[in-house]
Amino acid sequence: MDGPFYRYQADRGAIHPITTDGQTSHRPTRRAPPVTPATPLEPEPVALGIQYDFGYSISVVNASERGGLILELQRATHATLHALASRLAGLDLNASEINVLANLADGLSRSIGELASATATRPTTLTSVLDRLVRKGHVTRELDPADRRSFRVSLTADGRGAAGAAREAMGDLEAAALATITAADIAGFRAVASALTELAR
Repeated sequence: MDGPFYRYQADRGAIHPITTDGQTSHRPTRRAPPVTPATPLEPEPVALGIQYDFGYSISVVNASERGGLILELQRATHATLHALASRLAGLDLNASEINVLANLADGLSRSIGELASATATRPTTLTSVLDRLVRKGHVTRELDPADRRSFRVSLTADGRGAAGAAREAMGDLEAAALATITAADIAGFRAVASALTELAR
């Protein structure tokens, strides 16, 4: 070996020549340039925004903000109620009445407690809704044979027609909204809706 070759001492940051006899010289020929640690990249924030256009205005709610998901849910709820009211305008029903009739559309009678749970309505509020539906001829209230302290609510013939129309309108609206939504997305929505419903009980 005619001349020295070099070995890098990583722990000292210097380059030392190795002499012809195989020994390492302790006189570094030059210092290795310092290694600057790479700066970790900060992840860019992701805005889980959903854009809505229901004829009123276009706005975006950031779901990452505290309470943003609830705001989106409220916006979707009001838009849904508006769409249902437009489709069922000829029935002269408000949102609470539509909700009750749709839950009775299967033709089965319900106790006041069962109907309150199904519609997420307080019993005192439900009583007022049922009073109006009775006056409109859509439902009847009869004493529950199994519990004489309670009533069971059933649809009349007119009520069955109104309830069927309500469920049909809901089905059409749901089909249009979910046309491009995956099964996984629907399952996620149901999980969130269930969690919020249980929290409010």
